[in-house]
Formats: sequence, structure tokens, C-alpha cells
Amino acid sequence: RLFSGRTARGHEADASPRYVVSEEQKKSFAEKGYALLPKFLSEEELKPIEEIYDRFMSREIEVPGKDFCDMSKSFDTAFEDFSIVNCMLPRVYYPPLQGNIYEILAESVAAQLF
Repeated sequence: RLFSGRTARGHEADASPRYVVSEEQKKSFAEKGYALLPKFLSEEELKPIEEIYDRFMSREIEVPGKDFCDMSKSFDTAFEDFSIVNCMLPRVYYPPLQGNIYEILAESVAAQLF
């Protein structure tokens, strides 16, 4: 069984995190359309991303027009009546979100699966 999980890539000076997808996970993805990725993100890594999304949900970070909506209802639905909150283009409206650990690891996984 091949190793799967987190590692660093590149030279020590500029190593970036990487998630190594096992052959078993690749097979699962090919056959079922999904693969479980244990320990993809730690709670500590997720916390700053979650805090940013909480700021979107509290409307502290402004997202204009239809880019902040409830996709299950009409666009004129008041936020208080949303069932499913959809925030489009969060990394456009909050550029510091770009290049976060989730994006880095997701890119690593996608490169191995496609």
C-alpha cells in the first residue's frame, strides 16, 4: 500500500505542503467519482479560513448584487430568509484568501487525479 497524506514538496527552503493521493484513493475517484482524503486539513489550518467565511456571512466583507444570494430562492430574498447561502467569488472580494492552505492542497490533489 502506498503512502497517502501530507508531505512537503520542493527544496527545504521553499517547500510547500502537498497531499499525496494513494493508488487506492485514485482508484476510488476513478470508479466512484470521489475519494476520502483523511487528514487533508487540520482544525488549526481550517480555523483562519472559517473565520474569513464567517465575516462573509456576517456581511462584514461586502459582496455585491447576485454574488451573495440563496441559490434556492429568488434573488430578491432577504438574507434573513436564506436557506442556502451562496457567496460567489470569495477570493475576488477578499484577495487575502488567495493562496490559502486549502487552495494549495486542493491543487496538489487535482494534479494527481486529472
